[in-house]
Amino acid sequence: MCLSVCLRSQAEDTDRYDITRHFGEAFRFLDAAKRHGGTVLVHCALGINRSAAVCVAYMMVDRRLPLLDVTRVIKDRRRVVLANRAFQRQLVGFARTRGLLGDLPTIDVKNVFYVF
Repeated sequence: MCLSVCLRSQAEDTDRYDITRHFGEAFRFLDAAKRHGGTVLVHCALGINRSAAVCVAYMMVDRRLPLLDVTRVIKDRRRVVLANRAFQRQLVGFARTRGLLGDLPTIDVKNVFYVF
């Protein structure tokens, strides 16, 4: 027997939209599905920004993984995600408040090229 349950959220994919306002409701839905042994398909119109932001945020919190690690996992599975810079900044702030920002990558300045 297959039971289908839906959570629909109206979210805009714009620079001024606060995607974090959906995290609480989405996390509760995902947690409930997990508790009941269910699976969840998280999607939006293009599968680039809104759904990716929710998935990254949930994985950070659920698995206690740093933002960059989770982003790498997501990008390994779908190359074009999180193009919305505002959502990127919101995820950084979200990670920072939960101690999930992680270590910043080090840059070898000898190998950096500047183009002007």
